[in-house]
Amino acid sequence: MTNRLNSPAGEFVSPMVEEALELERRWLAALDDPGVRAKGLGPEVAGPAVAGGRARVLERMVRTLVHEQLVGDGPVEPAADGRLVVPLPKSGRSLVIECLTWFEQGLSQRFGRVHVEDGGRTTPIEGPVELIDVLAAESENGSGESYRRFAREIGDCVLNEGLCGVYRSAWNSRLAETIRAAEADGFWPWLARGGADIDASL
Repeated sequence: MTNRLNSPAGEFVSPMVEEALELERRWLAALDDPGVRAKGLGPEVAGPAVAGGRARVLERMVRTLVHEQLVGDGPVEPAADGRLVVPLPKSGRSLVIECLTWFEQGLSQRFGRVHVEDGGRTTPIEGPVELIDVLAAESENGSGESYRRFAREIGDCVLNEGLCGVYRSAWNSRLAETIRAAEADGFWPWLARGGADIDASL
């Protein structure tokens, strides 16, 4: 089973992952507008930002799973090669998590790539919805609405993370240009100077 967000044509994508893909497509299509592009928020900018958001949310989810011992049978410790290998007994597969750093207290791990090993086949996990899909398949009620609802919430979180980052970056660029045009020495001098485009209540 392949559950990749950028799955090539013809490969299987689960309904849970396909729903996340469709939501992302709709959001990016909505940004394909001249007015939005003029503000530096078009899909060509938002797409990579959403991919970055997906990676960050995946790492936070992995960290939570390990900290709260929600995977495996008790505290998870890294193997000598710096990988966490978590058996998935129902499917006979393994969830493999690369460890970038590992501290004894188990509070500050940083994780890298995540994938599923199934015999000799390796399937990358590139986002949190894919990880939820893999874990749901291990649950007795993995096809239940609760997993799908959780995946939708996490999918929204990924989009918000990416789109907020793009908006903040575009806003910072416009603000920097405004400050340069006003020939101010920086943000605080510009703000203190006041002007028609500054909210006095700030």
